Amino acid sequence: MLKNILFSSVSLMVVLGLWSGLSYADVGPEAPHFDSTSSEPVLLRYKLQQGQDYGFDINVNTDIDMDNAGQTMSIPIAMDFAGLYSVESVMDNGDASLSLSFSRITMESGGPAPVSYDSDDEGEDVHPAMQYLSILAENPMDAVVTPQGEVKDVDMHLLVDAMRQAGATAMIESLEQTADQNFRGAFVQLPTDSVRAGDTYEAGEVIQPMPGIGEMRTQISYTIMSVSADQSLVLLEPHAELTIDAAENAEVSIDINSYDMSGWVLFDNEQGNITSSFVTVTFAMDMVQGGQEVSMQTTTAMGYQCSER
Repeated sequence: MLKNILFSSVSLMVVLGLWSGLSYADVGPEAPHFDSTSSEPVLLRYKLQQGQDYGFDINVNTDIDMDNAGQTMSIPIAMDFAGLYSVESVMDNGDASLSLSFSRITMESGGPAPVSYDSDDEGEDVHPAMQYLSILAENPMDAVVTPQGEVKDVDMHLLVDAMRQAGATAMIESLEQTADQNFRGAFVQLPTDSVRAGDTYEAGEVIQPMPGIGEMRTQISYTIMSVSADQSLVLLEPHAELTIDAAENAEVSIDINSYDMSGWVLFDNEQGNITSSFVTVTFAMDMVQGGQEVSMQTTTAMGYQCSER
């Protein structure tokens, strides 16, 4: 059960980072500054074109501190994802058909059972817990993305087929959900109408399954922090509200003690794409299973950078 909790927690941090705009190791918590700004309304839209290839890099650093009956444990986890999404075609209404693939995934975790993984150097003895990363790295996903950033028609049949062939059927639903949210999260949902500095808009909900617990739901919104004078660059600030819906006969009960998200997202409105961002997510919770209580505090810093190849 602890493995499920850790997997769900780390997956959630990745998903929230993606939905919040991602970030990259070369950027930091200080948001970009525009020398001159605009207070006029601006319409934000993705402007993908057939034949474009966008390379992206994602960096996720998580620190998990746990207390179980006075026994403390710290688990640092560092994950890096490098990949590419290609624009296969664009319809008359601007909807773009994309293919997303990961070229490399690495992971290093500490604690009492350290794990090291690199999809470029798997060898013959891949740690069982890393099997899902190997499958994720080897199988592309397809979807349609609207100019407003809505992701539709996600197709990951290659991923699901590979999970079945690997005998990892128990993990299909969880990985499928995570991969689906990862794809959706790669594109921040943009506002329906024009916005100006100071405006806040709703941007959808992240639903993360937690086996044996229920579902973690997070409402995402954005505030327009600043707009450059020529309106070519727009800085957004992500916000999130988190709740847990317990499953019937849940094996573990969870109380969220605190939760916070901070950071920034830089949207290039001229190119019509996210170029970089930095997001930090922290939460503390108490979990009870069979009368045994575990307290967990998690801090995750996430980074992303994307550019046309």
